Amino acid sequence: ESVPEALEILSKSADVFPEVIYVDINMPVQNGFDFVEQYESAYQMDHPSSKLFMLSSSLREEDKAKALKYKSVCNFVSKNEIDDFLQVTLMRKTA
Repeated sequence: ESVPEALEILSKSADVFPEVIYVDINMPVQNGFDFVEQYESAYQMDHPSSKLFMLSSSLREEDKAKALKYKSVCNFVSKNEIDDFLQVTLMRKTA
């Protein structure tokens, strides 16, 4: 729901850190880019294999380009395509 809430959850995930994190660009108070910056500062070094996927209802190329500049972000996904994206991703994980 928010950047502080997500960071708090991650701070309590020392034993089982998430392999995949979906980040919505549009969140209240702080946005997804704020989260990624704080994530990379606090967690990227210790969890380099975790992958972040930026989600957006916007199809702005600037948002996609900005998201993909971060080390931890491996893909930018339109919310309009999320169902297909999740199905393909989950199929790869189980295959």
